Amino acid sequence: MDLILCHRGTDFDTLGAAIGLATLHRGSSVVLTDDCHPSVQNFLALYDNRYPLVDSSSVNCAQIRSLFIVGTQLRDCLGETGVWLDLPHVEQVYIYDHHVDWLADIPATFQHIEAVGATTTLIVELLQGANISLNAIEATAMALGIHLSTRSLTNEQTTPRDAHALAWLMDQSVHSGAIANYFTSGLSSPSQAGLTPDLERGGKPMLRVGQSPTARQFMSAPVRTIRPETTILDANRLLLRYGHSGLCVVNHQGHLTGIVTRRDLDIAMHHGFMNVPVKGWMKTDVKTITPDTPLPVIEDLMVTYDVGRLPVLQNSNLVGIVTRTDVLRQIHRHHCINRQEKRLPHEELIHSPSPHDRWSDRLAPPLWELLQKAALLAEHRGWHLYLVGGAVRDLWLQSLLPPNKKHPFFIPDIDLVVDGYHQALEPGAGMELARTLQIEYPTTRLHIHGQFQTAALVWQRDSHLGSLWVDIATARTEFYPYPAAHPEVEAASIHQDLSRRDFTINALALRLTQPDAGELLDFFGGLPDLEAKLIRVLHPNSFIEDPTRIYRAVRFATRLGFRLEPQTEGFIRYAMKSGIYPRTSDDYEHTPGLQTRLKAELKSILESPSWQPALKRLDNLGALGCLHPSLMGTPSLWRSLRLVHFIYTTLTNSTNIPLHPLPPKWQLLVECLLIQLVPECRLGVAANLQLPADSRERLKKITDIQRVIAKEIPQCCSISAKVHYLKGYTLPLLLLIAAHSPPELRRSLWCYLREWMYITPALDGNQLMAMGYKPGKLFKEILDSLLMATLDGEVDGEEQAVAWVEQHYPLHELPGSAT
Repeated sequence: MDLILCHRGTDFDTLGAAIGLATLHRGSSVVLTDDCHPSVQNFLALYDNRYPLVDSSSVNCAQIRSLFIVGTQLRDCLGETGVWLDLPHVEQVYIYDHHVDWLADIPATFQHIEAVGATTTLIVELLQGANISLNAIEATAMALGIHLSTRSLTNEQTTPRDAHALAWLMDQSVHSGAIANYFTSGLSSPSQAGLTPDLERGGKPMLRVGQSPTARQFMSAPVRTIRPETTILDANRLLLRYGHSGLCVVNHQGHLTGIVTRRDLDIAMHHGFMNVPVKGWMKTDVKTITPDTPLPVIEDLMVTYDVGRLPVLQNSNLVGIVTRTDVLRQIHRHHCINRQEKRLPHEELIHSPSPHDRWSDRLAPPLWELLQKAALLAEHRGWHLYLVGGAVRDLWLQSLLPPNKKHPFFIPDIDLVVDGYHQALEPGAGMELARTLQIEYPTTRLHIHGQFQTAALVWQRDSHLGSLWVDIATARTEFYPYPAAHPEVEAASIHQDLSRRDFTINALALRLTQPDAGELLDFFGGLPDLEAKLIRVLHPNSFIEDPTRIYRAVRFATRLGFRLEPQTEGFIRYAMKSGIYPRTSDDYEHTPGLQTRLKAELKSILESPSWQPALKRLDNLGALGCLHPSLMGTPSLWRSLRLVHFIYTTLTNSTNIPLHPLPPKWQLLVECLLIQLVPECRLGVAANLQLPADSRERLKKITDIQRVIAKEIPQCCSISAKVHYLKGYTLPLLLLIAAHSPPELRRSLWCYLREWMYITPALDGNQLMAMGYKPGKLFKEILDSLLMATLDGEVDGEEQAVAWVEQHYPLHELPGSAT
């Protein structure tokens, strides 16, 4: 265990430096003292669940390996955590501070002490050197540290390094509103005296200040609730399923009676009370608000009473809930899509005369007409309809191109979502919308998947829409009952639907229905990641739940030219080291969906032009182990894969050679990967990936056949002998053997595949009959012998072939010929 220790009276500089170190050393935790500065306490009341903070009382001292101390060099400043310095098993002690004139009394393994304005500056420089980016919450805390320590770069200790560090943090999407909230210089006394009469004349102190948003505008509704008799175990399952940190408890009349939090449930389960009702563990003294409660009051309530959620009551009825996340989103709403600045009105999307970027220019007109029709049908039913996922991502990427490269383009795979969490919705709304839309497009085929509340409309070779696949789903949440399982789904809000997606760049939604048509939803920072060319996962456990997301991450990165966000890469490596994949791949009976999805992702990678760098990236991450724990890249594997690709491409692209049946290239590349495994492991993986029977047969026999061919071919004295021997094997099998053979044998196999197997005799049966030969078994013997002579260079052309036949099979010597 690696711990980062803060001194007593923790200020923002110490907190910022500690959070930066936790980012630099993933897996470490920050230990705060109980007497943080009041401003820090207020800040953490909203943000503490966003940082890796632990209470000193929960630390198992026997597991401490390293200590990182920030903002001090004095043991006494650490308070009760100072005793950990004397633990014999602590291997290393690091100190980071900017007070160069202090006399340290902590024996340290390493010290990083320099004369700058803030300790946070030193940590920023380390992050820059390691090329590690920050999320907005991390950057905000660190920026506060530099601002408060240097009084916004104005005190005497400030250096240019502090300014550079702060500028870099601002580039990491710092929340400027939070800086303003926690850093204020205040007004001088004369200024206050001059301002007071103006405020008094206004009648109300806040009369001239813009109105704050109220709970009604950003609360979540309806609220997921439980009854007082619900058991602790069932309540905990609900929290796990929906990712909540607390649940409202209501009676049979629907009136709020309490709140139970994850911490409450954890304590109850720790003591063995899994099957008792929650009413004995819930908090009944619940702070509540109304729909008209303004944001500042809500924020003050959360800070004052240290609560993470406030139920919204109207006439004693529970109508919504406001969480810390809702509050933070409002405080930092400039990081969401501002409706006035980044939203295109519906009319502009269709046919705006504006010379600026118009999304109507990004999509082919027939496709946009289809989306309009779907939106009108949804509006007629009172539903909210969104274009989501990859289509929105590609539209936004198109908008980032230079003007001379922008052109309407066609997206062959569209995802539409009906918001599933408001009163006008009906069960299966997505499926119903698909049925209604099919009436507008009667030539389409309709597929219904009731289990997942989805439907698909498929166009095939349509004169306007070509080949198009449109998925229409009711917004839903997913729950994985165990790693790599098929997810269980149920209706939810558009926010929850987007939150279940894999990466931030795919968690975007464009509203198609009125009101607010054209509004772009980005709850998770997808747009900044698109501009920064980053693949960022939404949830830390995402790769544990579904390993195919590792393959999707690499596929998107190589296809789009993006890079994996450092923390996302860390999650992948952790998931691969966890050992979960060998267990799930061995348990095929319970994880058939995993293998199906893994095969689909592997197929998509191997069919793409960038399959080679994608495979190498997967190998670098250890993710080839998702197929089998022992599978890893080697020079011989990369050489064999390139050879399979080269031979396959040459054979299928040649216009002079008749095509022989070959499996898809991706399938042969998979077989090439599996050949690296010992024979007894290949078939199990092939079965898990649901490879066809002929593929499994090749994998079963290829090692023995390769050994035999390697022995027999060098003993063949002529080309004809080699052809005669090799013609008994299938083309895919010989292609794979060629890719795994030493150069000399590979040359023979390559010549056979590229040339010899396509050589034919210069004569055929009709010509033999014209020469006087009678049809029968002799024909085959003559033609086979003539082929062998042709292969060995004894015959060239029809004239020589006639002479060769007459010489070796004279008519007068044949049985039944006239004498």
